[in-house]
Amino acid sequence: MSRTPLRLEPSIRKYLLPLLKNDGFAGSGRTFRRIDHDAIHLVNVQGFSYGGRLAINLAVHPLDLPDMTGGPPSPNTIAEHQCEFRERLTEDDSGRVWEHDATSAGMDSAMRDAAAVYATH
Repeated sequence: MSRTPLRLEPSIRKYLLPLLKNDGFAGSGRTFRRIDHDAIHLVNVQGFSYGGRLAINLAVHPLDLPDMTGGPPSPNTIAEHQCEFRERLTEDDSGRVWEHDATSAGMDSAMRDAAAVYATH
């Protein structure tokens, strides 16, 4: 009998989403967007296909430029990989990845730490 793996979304809602909402982001699941002046700002929580790790991807895309696929940028649906400027949330230049043990407590701990880095940086 296989067990359904736990999802990151509950941890995102508990620890990261309140900070994002406070900063004017909207969205659900793992991707959140806001319009700030003439650009779309995007925050995406990336889980890794083999589990046990997560990263926070940050992106900015100017509203007056085509997205990376050549089409007009959609403020409500643009994905991180379609944005012109992308970077991973980190405390330095290395690009941070948080590890967890795929339990609720492990994902909560990783997301709580990632949220603290978001709030600080």
